[in-house]
Amino acid sequence: MIFVFENSEGEPELYEITSKDVLKYDYSSSNSLVARYRKDSDALNHSMKRLQLTTDWNFNFSGLKATYIETLYRYRCSRQVKKRIVLWENPLGRWHAMKISAEGDINEAYASLVLLNRKEPTFNNSLEINI
Repeated sequence: MIFVFENSEGEPELYEITSKDVLKYDYSSSNSLVARYRKDSDALNHSMKRLQLTTDWNFNFSGLKATYIETLYRYRCSRQVKKRIVLWENPLGRWHAMKISAEGDINEAYASLVLLNRKEPTFNNSLEINI
């Protein structure tokens, strides 16, 4: 499993959980089988590995990070008024909105762009176009 961790500077870092032995199996309130990671598990702490990303791809990591940070900021502002949307303006004077169900959706998009899409988009555009 890959997950995004937001460090103390607010920048995203990718981590991998390398072992399945840290899962705890249980049943949900609807009696469905679920698997959860226990945050306080020593085994979980030992199975986490920070992913080292190479920069030899045709990909602007600083542009992607800036887009990620700004998207989270806009989502968190809208969540305070219970809207859960991200707004962006492109072209000038024309606003667009996307409904986001949780921060995990933004993290998933970031991780998939870094790990799966190594050529495009390059994130060399303005922030509004990137979002």
